[in-house]
Amino acid sequence: MVLDKSKVKDATQAVMLDDIGANLKAAAAIGMDTIRVEHDYMQALTHLESKVGFKLQEFVPGTVGVRPHLKIDTAALGNFMATNSVPGDGPVSRIRQFGNV
Repeated sequence: MVLDKSKVKDATQAVMLDDIGANLKAAAAIGMDTIRVEHDYMQALTHLESKVGFKLQEFVPGTVGVRPHLKIDTAALGNFMATNSVPGDGPVSRIRQFGNV
């Protein structure tokens, strides 16, 4: 159900984080990578960062990766965000590029 809702067609392209072993076992049975989240959630976050290949601890909520060749008009993006209730405060000052977007 999670794969369908997130529109992921291949379970091997997903990572399941949970604190319940039975849920992780079920996810692993269909091919998902799994990470058990214990009391120290930072360990799980560090493990997830190693799987996705970039730092999530530096990630700014509400941001979206863009292709390197796209030229983004930050003023227009700021106006869009202000008029469409996109989370954030102040003008757009930085756009972060992630690989494989």
